[in-house]
Amino acid sequence: MSDRYVPGTHRTRSPADTWAAIAPRLSTYGITRVADVTGLDVLGIPVTMVTRPLSATLAASQGKGLTLDLARISGVMESIELWHAEDVSPSLRDVPARDLALPYDCLDLIRHPGSFLTPELPLDWVPARVMGTSEETVVPLLTTVLNHAARQTGSLAMFQTSSSGLASGNTVDEALLHGLYEVLERDSVARMPTVSSGRRQLLDISTVDDPVCAGLIERLDRHRIWSQITAVPNALGIPCFAVYLWSEDIPALCTGSGLHSVPSVALTSALLEAVQCRLTFISGVRDDLGEGAFVMHGRSWDTPADYGERVTWKESGQSPGEVFASPGDELAWIGKRLRGKMDRIACFVELEANPVFSVVKVICPGLRDMHHETPLPRLRG
Repeated sequence: MSDRYVPGTHRTRSPADTWAAIAPRLSTYGITRVADVTGLDVLGIPVTMVTRPLSATLAASQGKGLTLDLARISGVMESIELWHAEDVSPSLRDVPARDLALPYDCLDLIRHPGSFLTPELPLDWVPARVMGTSEETVVPLLTTVLNHAARQTGSLAMFQTSSSGLASGNTVDEALLHGLYEVLERDSVARMPTVSSGRRQLLDISTVDDPVCAGLIERLDRHRIWSQITAVPNALGIPCFAVYLWSEDIPALCTGSGLHSVPSVALTSALLEAVQCRLTFISGVRDDLGEGAFVMHGRSWDTPADYGERVTWKESGQSPGEVFASPGDELAWIGKRLRGKMDRIACFVELEANPVFSVVKVICPGLRDMHHETPLPRLRG
């Protein structure tokens, strides 16, 4: 792959160059602190905390990576993404979907149970484009904006808003690629078989021969952290994994997931996200952490149980065997599979594009969002 920086991720600019470019801009987005919190855990895998005190969503964002530079960039860009999503202005107000020539069905957007959304309901809209084409369209404002301080009355009864698909990159194509992968990842995990079905595919971690992934798994084992990795099938055949971590000193299952055309990148992303989840519990910095995150229904738990059949690393990857010269080529490949295998399109709102980085919100009508479903633990005794 040309112009890609590894390990554990693919970027069109080196991490050092990216950090040098964004570091002088932090105050523009209200970021006051980028803290290295790696030392709060025994693992030593880089995790950062980014503080934005005037946030209308999360005042503390987190980042992770195989190096400290990657973790800094991860945390800072998450905070910048949220800054953009907090202030999105509509281009159309009080227009029902039926009056617009939309290339998708508004009822395919992710809604709350019991949503009163109909094609006749007046909505506010923001400009968007259909990915892979020159077609311009609009998407409902409430699918893009994230602002806890100015939430519209009744909004919770319509759309299930989330940061899914909110992404950034060194270029627009790179940002779109990361946003689309996240949307597809969450759709895949949302459709994952339940733990009680016995149809989950558990990865035999002893067969993982990728040096980066194997190194992370070995570090977890060395520190007596139980890990379970599920290979998550999906209609597009793109490698996807869900990771669960548990240890006696953390009273909760820590989760992470990742999807990418390269199996090792997908698994690395899932492992790092689960490690970041551990630091979230240890540090307690996230605004959205409730007490339920630390108390497992007042019970004590033993090592969680295994479910499903075991598959090897080679069996689990679903690798498409493709090599892409650029993020644009990779986007075209995913878009073709999305339309051909799922009969879906992807739309995106461009929130910022400058010579340093881009921020986008990717929306795929008809795909699901998710909340991690953790394996059922065993009670002690």
